[in-house]
Amino acid sequence: MKRALLALLLLPFALQAQTAQAEFQDGKIWLKLTNEARVSSPLTENPKSIPVHSIPGLAALAQTYGIINLSKPFAAAKTSVKLQRTYLVEFTDIAHTEGFLRALQQLPGVEYAERVPLDRFCLTPNDPSFGSQWGLSIINAPAAWNYFSAGSNVVIAIVDDAVERTHSDLSPNLWVNPGEIAGNNIDDDGNGYIDDINGYDVASNDNNPNPPSTAFDHGTHVAGIASARANNGTGVASIGFSCKLMCVKSTTVAESVTAGYEGIVYAASSGADIINMSWGG
Repeated sequence: MKRALLALLLLPFALQAQTAQAEFQDGKIWLKLTNEARVSSPLTENPKSIPVHSIPGLAALAQTYGIINLSKPFAAAKTSVKLQRTYLVEFTDIAHTEGFLRALQQLPGVEYAERVPLDRFCLTPNDPSFGSQWGLSIINAPAAWNYFSAGSNVVIAIVDDAVERTHSDLSPNLWVNPGEIAGNNIDDDGNGYIDDINGYDVASNDNNPNPPSTAFDHGTHVAGIASARANNGTGVASIGFSCKLMCVKSTTVAESVTAGYEGIVYAASSGADIINMSWGG
């Protein structure tokens, strides 16, 4: 975390009637160990696939509950002891999630075990007049532009479903990772992410944060509000005017966020000044 971090969480949205389980991701549990708990780690650990016997007692539960993977979802947060001791347990016996939680909580050295939330996007209005951008005048954005406009080095991370990097109103303002060389399939800056030039897809573990289909349009919309290129004769003006956009695709499912917290860790460890999270639960 090299730079100051401001996390903006926009929560006001209406949830449809749903069961409690619908607010969580099936087959996923976060497991936090105490600082004193002993862990058996190989010299060259792969944080995305850790042997279950690394955590005392976990292997005995593997067959009962169908554990299919153990990982460290926040491994990139190297300076956080708490996040380095947090694991993601993925399993198949979702019908017995509560029993699995109780079994995990009884293991030696476990501080807590909890289900992984399924976060959802804030409401995007579909009113015909929404595009008139009356909000910019209400917050007096033009007056601020007299002091801040072109040439900004402020980096805004859009932790969302995806960002269309080729959009003509977004591409001029994309953040470019100064420590990475494009296309060489090497993690040049040693941050744990290969070829993350403009950002990363933390949900699919690749360097393409673009929308896989038109259903993944929320992040592009949000990015435009945050920092579409202004005063360029194209599209809309934005609050950020010329701030740099770090694109962090944080889901594999349209209309939901499945890896938002991994996205936050990527953005913070990559030097974002601001993290925009237009979702919540």
